[in-house]
Amino acid sequence: MPKVLFGDQGEDQPRSPASPPVPVTLFGTPKAMLPKSTAPKVIVGGVPRERIQCSTDELSALDPKASARVLANALRLINTLNLDDAHFDDVVRFGAELQREHGAITEAELAIANHPSIQQAQTAFADVLAIFESLDPDVLFADRTPSLIETLGQWIAPKPRAAMIFRENYVRLLKRIGELKTHGLVLANAADSLGALKPRYAALADRLAAATLAANFIVGRLRESLAEGPLQAHYSAQIDSLELRCASLLSTCTTLEMGRLTHDVLRRNLSALANASYGVLEENLPAFNSAYTAALTSRQPSGNALTSVRGIYKKLFTLLKERSHE
Repeated sequence: MPKVLFGDQGEDQPRSPASPPVPVTLFGTPKAMLPKSTAPKVIVGGVPRERIQCSTDELSALDPKASARVLANALRLINTLNLDDAHFDDVVRFGAELQREHGAITEAELAIANHPSIQQAQTAFADVLAIFESLDPDVLFADRTPSLIETLGQWIAPKPRAAMIFRENYVRLLKRIGELKTHGLVLANAADSLGALKPRYAALADRLAAATLAANFIVGRLRESLAEGPLQAHYSAQIDSLELRCASLLSTCTTLEMGRLTHDVLRRNLSALANASYGVLEENLPAFNSAYTAALTSRQPSGNALTSVRGIYKKLFTLLKERSHE
């Protein structure tokens, strides 16, 4: 009879006809399977070690204001961070991809803000405001007796009359408004491009919040469990490295928040510039010109004529100033 190597030779043993056959198992006697742990493990020096245990409740206790999305992302980071790597790869690069995303958003925004058409449109709009300030009817139609020095100055170098000042500045005003119109499409497209960056700002803010929450939790848990032993120096170094990364991420959070504020201001400003020439100026400029012309042709600009030009000037100038601060 051939023998079964490394097995139990159950066939050679006598048994009653009623008893079931004994199975022959190659390479040893069968053993019951040990229950498999569901906790993630990592091998350190040949010894299996479980990763840091964590739950969303523990994270929520650490930051009660954190949203469910931030808590879930932080828990994922904690479960995937390998603290037992001798090269510290996970720790020294912790959150680095978030900082790269922040750099990409900043570069995209700067490319929009530094577009030549935007720079020229902003300069033209600033000139429009300056010209309007020079057309203040309370200055051009000042009703007061000139001083002796002003009278002598007028005799030596006569000042231009109000009609001449208005005519020259109005021509300049129309020219600068025309320049604004030529950049209108670029301004509108730039405002839309900035709008597309806003969701990326929000997503990055959540991811940074999750990363800093995870780092703080890990550092706190390691400090609690740190004890004498061969791994004490290893985990102490991991704590120091992770604290440095957390400080860097917190700095990125601050910069990101400032960038979000700048982003909103720039977007509103571009939208205001794009709408200024088509909305505010085109709707109100004809009435402003008519009222000013009526006041200039009056022998004594006062009463209804001056009141009308003052009202239209104040309305138009206020609208433009509001656009400049959006």
